[in-house]
Amino acid sequence: MQNKNAVLLFTVLLSLATLYTLSFNWVANNFEEKSANYGAFVADSLESTGEITENEWETTQAQFAREFLRDSANAEIYPFLGHTYREVLEQELNLGLDLQGGMSVTLEVSIPDLFIALSDYSTNETFRQAIAQAKNAQRSTQGLTYVELFE
Repeated sequence: MQNKNAVLLFTVLLSLATLYTLSFNWVANNFEEKSANYGAFVADSLESTGEITENEWETTQAQFAREFLRDSANAEIYPFLGHTYREVLEQELNLGLDLQGGMSVTLEVSIPDLFIALSDYSTNETFRQAIAQAKNAQRSTQGLTYVELFE
């Protein structure tokens, strides 16, 4: 318990360092949200005047949002430290695709292979025949699952 103050000091310092690092992500995300709102505003204006159709709205919004980011890349967006958008992007934490919502994974499991693996790759002839019969029955039967046919 003699080092209680040291532990508290390190905890506070680590928390401050973490907040500083994450603040770049927060500032960049807020600025990108502003650019998306600007793009939506311009696309809505163009759609209401009839210059673009409803089908072109999304691409127009993305185009104007990109232009906004490009044009203001050297603008100061971090109010306390005076960093530009480009500097903030360099400082922010890189998030993986799974954290950004850009990753989609589908796991497909073969039930016969699962049964074989769970049986510790049994070479029992009766077991192998039951697997083969269930596979054949599944091809010709509609509505029944492989597990029901295997039983």
